[in-house]
Amino acid sequence: MASKKLSHADVQRHLAQWLRVPNSNARPPVVAEELAIEGSWGDHGRIDVLLFRALNGYKQIVLEAYEVKATRADFLSDIRSAKWRRYLPRLTRFNFAAPIGVVKESDLPPEAGLIEMGLRKDGRYYWHRVRRAPSLAKLDGEVNSAGYVFTHEPPTIDTLARILYKVNSQRREQGWADAIRSGTRSIYPQRG
Repeated sequence: MASKKLSHADVQRHLAQWLRVPNSNARPPVVAEELAIEGSWGDHGRIDVLLFRALNGYKQIVLEAYEVKATRADFLSDIRSAKWRRYLPRLTRFNFAAPIGVVKESDLPPEAGLIEMGLRKDGRYYWHRVRRAPSLAKLDGEVNSAGYVFTHEPPTIDTLARILYKVNSQRREQGWADAIRSGTRSIYPQRG
């Protein structure tokens, strides 16, 4: 377990950064944070981190959700309320993500995976998969008239637009933050 207590926002930020790194020569996935999709609107909450990946020449869409839990109490509350189950019909996989020791594998529901965040001796964080989330996909995978395979309910245009908007906003915010840190932009207006 990490030596300092991490907030939900810290864990979520580290997870999103880790997921954005592509595996091998694959294209980097699209990662959005705090995203409302069907099943999570209103007081149903938002998915903490959503990974969107298109496979097979964009003919197969993978939507993998990560529900971040920084404390055991938060995890147990979520398990009791089962609000996360509302997201499942739209997803390919569902995972809980937490610092080591927060979630016990024996407490996981059968449809959820678990990845844990640890702290190396050099002070850097790392992630490892404790249990791979099972596929929530329909085994027969429906093929529509355009030849696209949907192994879950296809995302609506509204969901895709939300993903794109959220990712664009997060990239723009990160760009400004990086520029301010590097000194190439100021948060204060320039006087002429």
